[in-house]
Amino acid sequence: MEIEFLRLEKQRKEYERVIEKVKQGSAEKMGDFASNVARLLDEAKTKDFNLGLQQGLQQGLQQGIRESQVKIAKKMIQKGAKDEEIAELTELDIEEIKKLRKELLN
Repeated sequence: MEIEFLRLEKQRKEYERVIEKVKQGSAEKMGDFASNVARLLDEAKTKDFNLGLQQGLQQGLQQGIRESQVKIAKKMIQKGAKDEEIAELTELDIEEIKKLRKELLN
């Protein structure tokens, strides 16, 4: 009976040792997994930030060009230029130039 108890106690200790190794290995693997996930999230944030920055710059540039076109069109209207000539030089639609002309008359 005592021999059986010693054998069971030895097995229990061996199980505990194996469980501890598994836990340590799992924790290490989970740490690696968490590090990889964090790295991927950082990369995604950086890509999203760069994409957002690029889109913002593009929109700002387009808005600036548009404002310049409108400003030039208004000056040309005030100088008496024809709508077709203004459209050709500013690349604005004739309808938009007509609206600008009405705004300036009011």
